Parts: sequence; C-alpha cells; structure tokens
Amino acid sequence: MALIKCPACKADVSDRAAACVKCGSPLKKSIDNVNTSVNHDAAVQPAVSANASVSAAPQNVNTDTPAQGAKPFYAGSNTEPKKNSKKAVMIAVSIGLVCIAAAAITFFVMSNNPQKIFDLGMESIKKENYDEAIKHFSKAIELKPKESEYYYQRGIAYSEKRDNDKAIADFTEAIQLNSNNANYHFNRALAYHSLKDYDRAIEDYTEAIRLDHSDARFYNSRGSAYRLKEDYARAIADHTEAIRLNPDDERYHNNRGVAYLLNKEYDNAIANYTEAIRLAPDNARYYNNRGTAYNLKKDFFSAGDDFAEAVRLDPDNESYRKDLEKALNDQIFTDRRDGKKYRIVRIGNRIWMAENLNFTMYDSWCYDNNASNCVKYGRLYTWNAAMRACPTGWRLPADADWRDLFNAVGGDSIVGIKLKSKTEWNDSGSGTDDYGFSALPGGAGDGNDFGQIGKHGNWWSNDAWYWAMGWYGDDVVKFNINNDIGFSVRCVQSLEQRLTPTPSGLTGAGGDPRARVTHQGVLGIVSGQTKGKSTASADIFGKGSFAADIDAILSGGGESKVSSPDFLKSVQVTGARSRESIQRVVMQNMAALRHAYNRRLREKPRLQGTITVKFSIDQSGKVISAQVTGSTMNDPELEHIAAERVRSWNFERIDNPGDVTEVTYPFVFSQ
Repeated sequence: MALIKCPACKADVSDRAAACVKCGSPLKKSIDNVNTSVNHDAAVQPAVSANASVSAAPQNVNTDTPAQGAKPFYAGSNTEPKKNSKKAVMIAVSIGLVCIAAAAITFFVMSNNPQKIFDLGMESIKKENYDEAIKHFSKAIELKPKESEYYYQRGIAYSEKRDNDKAIADFTEAIQLNSNNANYHFNRALAYHSLKDYDRAIEDYTEAIRLDHSDARFYNSRGSAYRLKEDYARAIADHTEAIRLNPDDERYHNNRGVAYLLNKEYDNAIANYTEAIRLAPDNARYYNNRGTAYNLKKDFFSAGDDFAEAVRLDPDNESYRKDLEKALNDQIFTDRRDGKKYRIVRIGNRIWMAENLNFTMYDSWCYDNNASNCVKYGRLYTWNAAMRACPTGWRLPADADWRDLFNAVGGDSIVGIKLKSKTEWNDSGSGTDDYGFSALPGGAGDGNDFGQIGKHGNWWSNDAWYWAMGWYGDDVVKFNINNDIGFSVRCVQSLEQRLTPTPSGLTGAGGDPRARVTHQGVLGIVSGQTKGKSTASADIFGKGSFAADIDAILSGGGESKVSSPDFLKSVQVTGARSRESIQRVVMQNMAALRHAYNRRLREKPRLQGTITVKFSIDQSGKVISAQVTGSTMNDPELEHIAAERVRSWNFERIDNPGDVTEVTYPFVFSQ
C-alpha cells in the first residue's frame, strides 16, 4: 500500500482509497483500481477536482458497469458524490479484509485440528480414495499420536490397498493404545488371515471373542482359519456357534457346509448348503458347492442339476460351466472291458443304462449279423449270456427293478409312450421319451433267423422272462419264451449302490474310473485363494471391495486351481500300466502342485496356463525321469517345481518285468 496526495486538499491518503478521507474528493487512481473496466495500460489521466467540470468521460472506462461495492462517479458533473457512496466503498473494503482474515483463520484451524483432518480421511475412505485417506490419517496421527482410532482407520486403508504388513503395524499400534477394542483384534486377525498366518489370526480372533463373545463374525472367521489348518472339528464348532448367534446369515451355513465337505461328511455338507440356498436362493456359489458335495457322493444327477442352476444364475462363470460339463460327462458310463460308452439315466430309485448293451460275447449277435445294427440297437443275447453280460457293478434287471421303472413313469399302461424313443419305431409307433430311457425296437433273433426290428423291443429279466413293447401300443407286457432266443439287454444299478463310494475313492459303482476326486469345485474351496483384491475392511461384511473378497476367502469360494484334463483325451500313455492307476497317483499328489502354484501367485498374480510333463515309470513304480516338454506359463521356477514334484512320485509295482511306462501329462493351472 502507498500514499498519494489528494488533488483537492493535498492530504496524504491511501492509493487504495476510493475518496479522500479528509475532504471526500474522489481519487482518479482509486477509480482505476475499483472499476474493473479500466485498461490499466492506458495513459493515466490527470486527477479530477471535485469542483472541476469535464467535458467527456475518461477514456477506456465502461460506464455501464459500475464498480462493485460503490456507486460510480460520473465525470462531467458538478455534483459531489454522496456520503453514502463513500461509506459503501469503505464497507466493501472492510468486508473483503474480514473475509480474507476469516479464510486464513479457517485454514489454520482446519490444518491443525486432528479430528477435522480425521473426518476428511473417513470421507476419503467412503470414496475409496485410500491414498488420500492415508495422508489425512497420517496428518491426524502427527497432531495427536495417542489416538488409537486414527491408527485403526489408517490400518483399514492399508488393508484395502492390500498392504497387509502396514495394516498389521497400525492395528498393533491401535491395540497398544486400546487393548479392549474387539474390532482392533478382529481386523488384525483378518490381515494375518490374508497373509495365511493362520495361527496368529486365530490368536486375534480368540481375543476378539473374549472381549465380545456375542459377535457371530468372530466365530465364523476363526472357524474359517481352523478349516484352512485342516482342523475341521474346531471349524465346525465355530461355524455352529456363529449360526446360533445369527441363524439367518446364509454365509455361516455355507461355511459350515465347506468344513463338513472337507471332513468328508457329505450329507451334512449338503444339508448346510441347502439351508444356505433357502436363505439366499439366487446365490450361484451355494448351488455349485452343493453340486460338488453331490458329485463326491457320486450322485452325478443331483450334481448336474445344481451345477446347471449355478450356470443359470451366473452364466458368465466359466468355472461353473466346467463343473456342469464334467457332471454331464459323469452321466456317461464307460465299460472298461471294451471302452464303449453308454448314457445312463436316473429313473425312480434306479440308475439305468439309456442304451441297449453292445458287449461282444458268446451267444450274442448283431441283428441280421450286421455290425451297423449293433451300433444302433445293441446286441441280442440269449438269457444265459444276458445273465453274464452286464459289467461289474451292474446287473440284469430283476422283476422289482422293472416294476420300479414302470411305477416311476406312471404305470404299465403308459410305459410304452413314456419310454419309447422318439424315432426308429414303425408306423408312427414312437414314444415321447420323457425320461431319456430311449427304448428301441431292436427285434429278436438266434444267430440265423431275425425279425421284428422296428416293430418290437424286447428286454430280458433275470427270471428268464422278458418285457416287450410294440409299435402298436402304449403299454408293456411280460412273456416267457425259449431262453435261446436273443433279446436286448438293459443293465441297471440300485441308487444306493451307485452312490456308495468304493474304498479307492476312484472307481464308482460299476467300475466307473472317472469319479472326480479333485473336482474343480473342491480345488477352488480348498485353495483359499481369491480373485481380485484381498484385504481388510472396517465392516467385514459391508459393501466394499474387500468385504466381498474376504467373504470369498472365508466362504471357501476362491478360484485358484490346478486341474487335470479329460484323462482319456489329453494324456498319452505307452506301457503296461493302466490309465486308472496313473490317474490315481496324479490325483493323490495334486495338492502339492496346487500349493506350489499358490506360492508363485504371490509374485505373479496373473500367472496361469499349462505345463506338460513327460515322465517314465519303471516296473517297481519309481519315476526314473521327468521333464517339461511344453509350457504356456513362462515361469521357469514353477516348471522346474512341477518336474521335480513328478519325479518324487511313487506308483504301485506291476508284474511286468522290464516295463517302462511313459506318460505325457498336461497340468492346467488357472485362477
């Protein structure tokens, strides 16, 4: 600010004043400063006396726009500006100075008020701007270093950034300042949980429970940590307590179901998944989990239904689609005697082959001795041959089996229309095939004479009678005839027999070698890995990104997998060993490969692909060589580990001196 001379009274006044404070005369320089239309680059006009007369307005002044806060001075007037105008100008200047001072004071107060700064951090958390939140919380801590909540919330922000080490440090500081806050222990436990330090996580969960034993989340989370340590009894107990405290939270039922499943209590797992589905019928993961339990019980039909529902609810989930595809594949039986495949179908309380048997043996023929008829209609067997024809685990149907089938579809009088195939029957005699049984008119014969193809379907019963359907009717009729006549054969299993696991865990009833011991759904549950962020939140079951992801961890819904391909299609085997014996050892050792893969994911979160290993097994069962022959992983460390793991495997000894079985096996690693 500078002083200038008033042109009227020569008094010293501020160059910012609108008028002389002594005589009230307007100051030309002040007008230039106040009036925003002045071109300050123009020549300065002489000061104008209050009593002088000017013939024209000053150049470059927009007289249509008066200066804000003061009435304009009109040049060329002999009238002295009113005192109100002077006061208005002075008031405006004063108000401006006050506003500037107030703003400065506000800024000073805000920048030095830890609670206000903390509140800004909380606003940043809500906006998911975690870096900005950390800056605010750090400033608040600098101003007030003994406030536990500041460390706690900064720990939450670090957790959301997946920086669990810094989160743990902040939670620890908060606990040191206030050890009686259960949430501080709980969130530090979650951070340890994310780092797979389950022992420390359990310690903190336990302390949180001691401080507040009414919070179901604490029990649920500790149960998940126990589960990942394979302490299933404690896991089940904790999930049970969580359910007692909050029986309407579907996630707790799902989590207990996972613990039961891993403890091989499949019926209990199914019951818990069913309750989770009742509470949340639109959750695809719960259907997929229950489907996995059914699959391990070898109830492939129920598994297929659940996997199909999961796909319907979440059509973009590729993992669910693969589970469904495998369940459907499990509804195909492979006869190990000759490799032929048969569709199977569940009707009533039985599992039926949905195709006529086509196993070559003595006293059986193709219709007209034409092999193409065997492909379409199956073979024709004498009764004695039929009694021996079904593969291990299957049988020629008894009268009770046939009756169960007919009752399941509505009775003898409509069996024909319900079970006959939609084509191949003469004279519009086909059926609706409502149950997928696909009864075909295979006719009859004795190796020399044949007849009735296209008109009659005839199937042996184990009491030496046979059941017949004709093109002319909708019913089924039982007959007795010479046992040397050849009729079709349908093999059957009891539902209980189908669902009873064999001791090996690999061969299903009927010798089916394709039971999924390491089904993808199980691998996803066991791994405890998640897709996307994996950090902590103040509200663990809230709407934040971490809340959803940690729920995936605690629910076992992760998606890190090491899977084997379709063994019959993708694996090359040369030598005396059976494919089933090789697959059994591969499945037993899959967990070690999954563990190695999970460790590599920590450094390469997007790592996935296929590693193909070629290995040789001698007669004693020792792997004498193993090398990677192909890889899409671009990860030499994991490739080396895969070959080393395979080299350590032990297979069963075989009675075939000098045999060396070579296997080329692609392992699929995916998230």
